[in-house]
Amino acid sequence: MITIYSSGTTKGVRRPVQRKWSEIEDQIDVISSEFKVWSWLINLVFKIEVILPLDHIFGITVKGILDKKGYKYKLHYNLLKAKPTGNVLITTPRLAKIYFRRGYRPSIWVSGSEPIDFIVPKGIRVFQGYGLSETGIIAYNNPLGITHSDSVGKPIVEFKIIQEVLWVKPHGTWINTKDLVELDSRGYLYITGRQ
Repeated sequence: MITIYSSGTTKGVRRPVQRKWSEIEDQIDVISSEFKVWSWLINLVFKIEVILPLDHIFGITVKGILDKKGYKYKLHYNLLKAKPTGNVLITTPRLAKIYFRRGYRPSIWVSGSEPIDFIVPKGIRVFQGYGLSETGIIAYNNPLGITHSDSVGKPIVEFKIIQEVLWVKPHGTWINTKDLVELDSRGYLYITGRQ
């Protein structure tokens, strides 16, 4: 078991959550298998900047995927003082807003951990993901494939929607996410509110 911390989005306070490392590794394997592009090509075309806390499920999962695939990236440890220059940014909306205000404009932004509550500057392609500290990644948009920018992506765990509320079963037990959702005809998930 390892201890990770929630982002504090729901209750305003980060809280510890116990997770099995094997469950996190399983999700890293599932998501990594979707990325079929050779690492040399990614490393040639993209300069990836990762600005995430590594005690949170988003940071742990992103680092695991990048390492597993052999993608080169710069990991910033001082989240607020980082000065990214790459063409791919992987961070939370709260941090991205700071960098965008400073004039930084990546080509691609991979976002997660909280809703995007501001207008993203023109020219930045956004790929969102969605998960909970208790469940890990629930859905994501593959940055190397087709995406729908207002969607959090396609679910990768067993799920059901009961009266607009998303329930997931990532590790054998049903969990109420308390998030209100819609699912379109192509299987993309949209977060519409909280219960």
